[in-house]
Amino acid sequence: MRNLVCIFGVAAILGLGVHGCSEYLGPADPAAPDRIAPITMAEPCGDPTVVSLLLRGRTDIGSVTATNDEDSLYVEIATMDGWVMIRSCVAVALSPEFLPHQSWGNRMTRPFEYASAHDHLTEFVYAIPLDEGWYEMNQDLYISVYVIVESLDMTSERVRRQMAWVESGRSFEKGRGRYFRDRERYFVHTVQSCSPGCGCMITVVCPNGGEYHCANQWMDIMWDSDGEECGAFVSIDLLHDGEICLTVISSTANTGYYGWDEAGQCGGAIDGYTVLVTDLESGASDESDGSFMIDLCPE
Repeated sequence: MRNLVCIFGVAAILGLGVHGCSEYLGPADPAAPDRIAPITMAEPCGDPTVVSLLLRGRTDIGSVTATNDEDSLYVEIATMDGWVMIRSCVAVALSPEFLPHQSWGNRMTRPFEYASAHDHLTEFVYAIPLDEGWYEMNQDLYISVYVIVESLDMTSERVRRQMAWVESGRSFEKGRGRYFRDRERYFVHTVQSCSPGCGCMITVVCPNGGEYHCANQWMDIMWDSDGEECGAFVSIDLLHDGEICLTVISSTANTGYYGWDEAGQCGGAIDGYTVLVTDLESGASDESDGSFMIDLCPE
């Protein structure tokens, strides 16, 4: 486990709210979780999404990085070149239409769900829960980030305070005789999979619970194998009450099918059996979801 914390502390995360970031004009959809998780995370899953933090849509003063583990989405904001954060706001939605958009007069169409005041920080991390089915793996998340920053002008010794947004990839437009900013400032992060097996997933298909088989007769064993790190061979074991009691075969081709010509029992037990299929290259494995029976059947 590693902790991601602000360089100057994390106390500001407790003062969440939308005050100062937008004017409330209606609820976002879907509703966001009403809390932010502690800033503690395991190694992130998959690949991060990194975009620039821009002043006036042109000057790069930092970055915004989105990552996730199995429990949370992490949005890390970092500034550079003498710029420090005074306040930051983050919004996340399943569609860009539900994000805050800047309208004429710098008015926001929606509030930012997550916000925090900062005491001149250069790094800050928001941890947003992914629980309760709010997001699913491989779901595209639309993320908008808005930061109030300050920098000391060394020539005049005056503090400059400006607004910065995430890079949108769209240019300034000219309208009504003056320039105005692109109203859609967001980037997309795809929730990365945290599948077990480090790039290989084994799923037992049959027997998977509730089946009735006859001892000393044919039994079909089937499984799915997915992932670049899956090997060419698997082992298959018979379990009784969760404990391996018989090795069906120590190594067979990872084709998704094995025909057990003479299904066996363990100690004469009839029920409580499951099978375990293990990829011999990556170590990924899966067990039947439910138990099945192996009984002595009349010939």
